[in-house]
Amino acid sequence: MARAKLLLKKFPVEAPQGERMIVLTVRLWTNKIAPRGKVVTKHAHAAGVVRVEPNETHNIGSLKPIPFGSMLDLPRAIEKALLAARVRLHTSTGERRYRVTD
Repeated sequence: MARAKLLLKKFPVEAPQGERMIVLTVRLWTNKIAPRGKVVTKHAHAAGVVRVEPNETHNIGSLKPIPFGSMLDLPRAIEKALLAARVRLHTSTGERRYRVTD
C-alpha cells in the first residue's frame, strides 16, 4: 500500500472529467437467435468479447478484443484484457479481508 501511495505522489496526471475511469466493454453475441437482420429483444448467447476502451489519460491505446466462450470464461477474458492494457489493480479495503499474502 505504501508503494501505491508513493506512485501516486510521484506521477500524478491531470485528468479531465470523463477520462478518469478505465472502461471495459462486454459485448454478447446475438447472431442465430432470430432470423437474419432481426433480433429477439433481451436475448443473447453466453459468449462474446471484452474490450478495454482507449483512454489517452491512462495511456491506453486501441487493443484487440478478448473473446470468451461462456460466462465462466468471462473473468479470464477480463483479466487478459486488463493485462494486455497493462492496468494494475489496487485491492479495496473489503477485498483485503479475504486475501492471504504470504
